[in-house]
Amino acid sequence: MTRLSPTARGYDGAWRRARAEHLRLHPWCAMCAREGRQVRAVHVHHSIPHKGNRAVFNDRSRWVSLCTEHHNRDAQQVETRGYASRIGSDGLPSDPRHPFNRPEGGGSKVQCDRGPRPHGEISSQLISGAR
Repeated sequence: MTRLSPTARGYDGAWRRARAEHLRLHPWCAMCAREGRQVRAVHVHHSIPHKGNRAVFNDRSRWVSLCTEHHNRDAQQVETRGYASRIGSDGLPSDPRHPFNRPEGGGSKVQCDRGPRPHGEISSQLISGAR
């Protein structure tokens, strides 16, 4: 099956104008802001995949400004996998939906409070399963 052109999928002149207005009002990447960084957004992401539904496509309350890195990696991973694989500064997956962070879902049985810990302590916990 051939994929429709961007214009046929709704990314037309009206979309480009609405997108420009959204980025003018919300110029910073929302995901970078959660990480304490300020990076200019260049994409308007539909937080709910519209799958061709024009009402969802045009629902501005579900639009999120994102930088290229977050749009092309994290947002796409969430849509396909259900979680992002971004690693936090502590060396662990930062998305709470990641299997590592969901012991009941078959992920790690290690509970981590994410507080500051010496590297060796984290490593020994991951290897031994100790708390």
